[in-house]
Amino acid sequence: MRNILIAIAALLALACSQAQADTPNIEPGMWEHTNVTTFEGGPMGEQEETSTEQECITQEEIDDRDFFAELDGVEECTITDQNVSSSGMSYSMSCEHESGMSVEMDANMSFHGTTMSGEMHGKLVTPMGEMSMKVISEGERIGDC
Repeated sequence: MRNILIAIAALLALACSQAQADTPNIEPGMWEHTNVTTFEGGPMGEQEETSTEQECITQEEIDDRDFFAELDGVEECTITDQNVSSSGMSYSMSCEHESGMSVEMDANMSFHGTTMSGEMHGKLVTPMGEMSMKVISEGERIGDC
């Protein structure tokens, strides 16, 4: 489960790096991403977790059409219905883990040059039961790499 959650966080944090028809309106540089993840259901009820990470995003990554295929830890996930434009991105993702856990999710991101925001909704089937997940993501360019 931890690997899938890491993959989800990586996709949200790095979603701006995928380009297809239009180059996303993302300025290269050092970015800080904050994700607020809420889980509902399962034996532990509602749980909320906040994580913040920094990363350098290069123009090469923004222009790379195959970026998602190169992410570590995402081998068990398939991205479908992906649409990228200069103003944002939407995609659906399905993950199947050998432990029997599965995740289905939909995400939308908005790009604004030096900021980005997004929301993802997912359904997880785990050994502890079904859970829903919501991730609210905010990103901001904080300087040069």
